[in-house]
Amino acid sequence: LDVHVVNDLHKPIELAEVDIVARWAGGQRRWRFGGNVGADECVKVGNITFDIPHTLGGLTFDLTLTAGEITAINHYASVVTILPD
Repeated sequence: LDVHVVNDLHKPIELAEVDIVARWAGGQRRWRFGGNVGADECVKVGNITFDIPHTLGGLTFDLTLTAGEITAINHYASVVTILPD
């Protein structure tokens, strides 16, 4: 998954940190990326690669961007299932 930051503040964001946590039944994994984002830009800040867990149920991704007084949070939810033969 490519991770992008969209800055629509009309001013640069400096020293931004993006924390990502994937959670599923019985586990979790974390990633962290950082850098500057120019005014009115969409910037790829990182790429996460991981194997889908072999457990059924919820799989969530929580993303948090922090930079000084700025905090932005996104949450994505999915479900791991077995397809019928």
